[in-house]
Amino acid sequence: MLGLPLVPWPLELALAIALAVHWSFIGMAITGSAVLAVNLLHGREQNLRLNRHLVSFVIFGLSFGITFGILPLLMVQVLHGNFFYSANIVIAYWWLAVIPLLITGFYLLYYTRLRLHSERPPAFFLPLLALMVFATIASILVSETTVSQFPEVWKEFHWKWRGLLPYWGAFFIPRWIFAFGGLLAMGGIMVSVLSKITMRSERQLQELAISQALRITTGALFLQVAGAVWLVLALPAEQQSVLLGKWPNVLAFYSAAASFLIAAILVQVARRRMTAAAVIAPAVIYYAGLFAAAMARDKGREVAMSRFFDLSTVAAHPQWAAFIVFLGTIAIGVGMVAYMVHLAVAYRGREE
Repeated sequence: MLGLPLVPWPLELALAIALAVHWSFIGMAITGSAVLAVNLLHGREQNLRLNRHLVSFVIFGLSFGITFGILPLLMVQVLHGNFFYSANIVIAYWWLAVIPLLITGFYLLYYTRLRLHSERPPAFFLPLLALMVFATIASILVSETTVSQFPEVWKEFHWKWRGLLPYWGAFFIPRWIFAFGGLLAMGGIMVSVLSKITMRSERQLQELAISQALRITTGALFLQVAGAVWLVLALPAEQQSVLLGKWPNVLAFYSAAASFLIAAILVQVARRRMTAAAVIAPAVIYYAGLFAAAMARDKGREVAMSRFFDLSTVAAHPQWAAFIVFLGTIAIGVGMVAYMVHLAVAYRGREE
């Protein structure tokens, strides 16, 4: 492996921060799709009016989720490139299917939005199909993460299935349950926050949106906890000992667990009070939990790969000038995005 362009820890920190942001916005698209499908199934005028508001959130979340997925993808390639690319080859056609699936999900949501603003409302199965597409993408990404950590399965899997099936190892199902539950939970919180900010003139619809989103979050949190317990129990003893009992890795694991527990309590408070502070508080705490979970996930990956590769032994050849330009570009890009969001919210306020 070539030398790293920087010492590992800033890259690992950037990976965790970007992953948490990426998961937050993708979760908004996933949970939003579920809410759209439920409202269309009810078919009442109030539900359709709510969907006309929410569908923009869903498309917005998917767009930002994909954009913020670029940085963690870059960090993984820099830190674990050999394993990342090899896993992509092993799952082959499934990895190549990610982009077409994303495009399919986009167009399903855009068509849903078009129909919501026409005289004929869309069928409930359109956002439901989008939700199924996103669930499939999640399974592919979970498969890639799992395969990258276990090189011993590469040859057998490749020759047996020729990349026609995703990897269904011992960790696949609990890892997918944990990941998808977390996306649904954070997505519900994000939808409730945006509803609180942008639907001030529609108090009844605002409360309905927050209630629906946080109801999904409540169920998703139980799903996430079940997946987390199952996943930890399924991990090899070496990974368990590192995550649960070795400093500082234990800090990331228990910080994530504590954050998710506190967020679960705050979500129930928000369902009853629905003030701005009550709705925003679980978002902040849950994001901290996602960040800690991303750190713990990366440490678990390092332990799994330590049989073949030790990141600490890779020479670092810092390229500070390029890194400063990179950070400046990110800062400018995030500033532009924040300004565009501000303009969009202000325009929607004038419309209402």
